[in-house]
Amino acid sequence: MGGRRIRSDMLKITVRFERRADGGLRAWSDDLPGFVLSHDNDQAVLADVEPALEALLSAKYECEVRVHKLASPENFSLTPDLPMPAFMIPQREYASQIC
Repeated sequence: MGGRRIRSDMLKITVRFERRADGGLRAWSDDLPGFVLSHDNDQAVLADVEPALEALLSAKYECEVRVHKLASPENFSLTPDLPMPAFMIPQREYASQIC
């Protein structure tokens, strides 16, 4: 696959997050086979999502692809100054414009 098309030149990719048995965090997407991230540091996984998606999609479409996280209510903490712990975020959506 390669994401769900929003329109002819845009993709939407859902990334799912799961707590590992050792306390780390794993991320993957059914929309983009081959996309899997895993680390013992939640913030490292979250920081690597966009660059990893960009690299996979750029290789697939043979052009430079940029990816951006879409805002959704589950991505926000009720306390604005504190980020929501990654283990509480079951999924995030990302969009990219392709060549």
